[in-house]
Amino acid sequence: MSINSFQKLLIHIDAAGFSVRKGQIVDAAIVPVLKQRNTREENRQIKAGDSQVFEERLDKNNSNGSVWADSACHSVKREAALPGAHYRSQIHRKSTRKRP
Repeated sequence: MSINSFQKLLIHIDAAGFSVRKGQIVDAAIVPVLKQRNTREENRQIKAGDSQVFEERLDKNNSNGSVWADSACHSVKREAALPGAHYRSQIHRKSTRKRP
């Protein structure tokens, strides 16, 4: 991105009422990317692999105590076990039809 393009982008950001500051993360899509299409079996394997290493990834030295994970890691058993280990669950849950 050229300096001129970057300056134009900053003008648009300011006009929208936002400000850019050092250290903040800005998530923006500037160019289209290819969309990945997995089969149902591939998605099942990905989700199973993520949830199998959940306990191994917990950091006992985490001073915050919140545990963030995607919906593949959600289970009633995990939700019940986390508070006993001094963690707060922030695990996402799958939405249901008509309730996003």
